[in-house]
Amino acid sequence: MRGSVVWIKSLLIVLMSARVCAAEPAAWSIEAEIALAAQGSPTTQYLLGNRYLNGDGVEQNISGSVRWFRQAAQSGHAEAQFTLGLMYETGIGVERDAALSFDWIRKSAQAGLPGAQYRLARMYAYGDGVPVDAAEAAGWYAEAAAGGVVEAQYALGLAFLNGRGVEHDPEQAIEWLVAAAIEDADAQCLLGTLYMEGIGVPQDNYAAMEWFFRAAHQSNGDAQYHIGMMYARGIGVMRQESKAELWLRRAAAGGHELARRGLEELIRRRVENLGNYPLPDLRRVRASLYG
Repeated sequence: MRGSVVWIKSLLIVLMSARVCAAEPAAWSIEAEIALAAQGSPTTQYLLGNRYLNGDGVEQNISGSVRWFRQAAQSGHAEAQFTLGLMYETGIGVERDAALSFDWIRKSAQAGLPGAQYRLARMYAYGDGVPVDAAEAAGWYAEAAAGGVVEAQYALGLAFLNGRGVEHDPEQAIEWLVAAAIEDADAQCLLGTLYMEGIGVPQDNYAAMEWFFRAAHQSNGDAQYHIGMMYARGIGVMRQESKAELWLRRAAAGGHELARRGLEELIRRRVENLGNYPLPDLRRVRASLYG
């Protein structure tokens, strides 16, 4: 999974911190908001759920926030449904309940909330509270991707690339990966690999290097490793050991094992060839290795 737990927690924090748009007068008192919520306003109920969850203008009361989120969710408020589903998934304010989590997230997804559609897709993809169903996962990834969820665009690209839940279609995969690559470093790195290997696109080492550079500058270790090896071997660029070492060191510093091995091999070859350097170059190489 690509940081599933971290993503869920981050998304829940965002939802907790959400504010309702200007339809509700900002200057109203808490008492007025409670009165309006009691009259059945889902938007105000959702607002109060966030207030009590965050202690925003009221004393923090998690159980009170759940009560207001539930009322809003039961009235069809998509964000409240999604928030309630995540709370049941994580056990915030309620007992963890996979079935209720799935039920509320599905309702929110069916109401058209892209974040809920993406979470529902992952539940089907990984069997979180529901049997694994690759076709259902791909369908919900498509809904969320169309709604602009970058992670869903990447996942849908992978689904088309691997024929998982959909027909194998490299061209469709490339389209969704390019959409995700506007922001997503993993998508950028994967596009670099596809161009390097000529999968779904004409083989093009220059294009591969461009995508790898975009991902590498977002600290993607795989991309940094590929750039280092391309410089080491002269693939798509002129062979330059100094740049190869620079990028391999960056990847290795981030824990990339293949980069560490590549760096060791690069240094080993350099040490073996020390005797072949003229004296000035010999000094330069030793200085670069040992300081």
